[in-house]
Amino acid sequence: MHCMSKKYFIIFPGLIIALIVAWYLISPVFRSSELDDAVPEFMEEVAHAPEEKVNALTIQVPATPGAVETVVVEEVGDRVQDEEDAENPVARIFAGPFVESAHHVEGSARILEGDDERVLRFEDFDTSDGPNLHIYLSSDLNATDFVDLGKIRATTGNINYDVDPSIDLEKYDKVLVWCVPFGVLFSYAEL
Repeated sequence: MHCMSKKYFIIFPGLIIALIVAWYLISPVFRSSELDDAVPEFMEEVAHAPEEKVNALTIQVPATPGAVETVVVEEVGDRVQDEEDAENPVARIFAGPFVESAHHVEGSARILEGDDERVLRFEDFDTSDGPNLHIYLSSDLNATDFVDLGKIRATTGNINYDVDPSIDLEKYDKVLVWCVPFGVLFSYAEL
């Protein structure tokens, strides 16, 4: 009888720890959060500029998942004051759809860039939650060289993340939804 109580003394705490770890890993699947950030103010100004005073903008879109093709589309810019300003667009957009990796995802990622402001915007975004998810701008899908934009703000909706204008988007052209504790890529978008 005495041996049996020692056995339970060892098994019971182990079981409690296993349940806590299991809850930590599984509970995010049952959680979701929604956010609907407004389009950045500088982009609204661009969208409402008079037609005769519209500049150029380049959009990069993936031709297929994993392959990015640069496409020049009808371009937009801010209101122009003179001919010199007309040659320098003040708004650019880089965009790409989210692609599933370890978890289901929907929506797209866009970098909206104005004079001195840059925003990463998730549009119609929907994914499952996970333990300690972060948003990275990365040069690869393995997150060996990345800029951490912080914890995911929501798992559903239209979500904005501020991006330092000094970040090289030619180099950091991938948006990763990354699970930090397990080093797992949930999903990504190529800009």
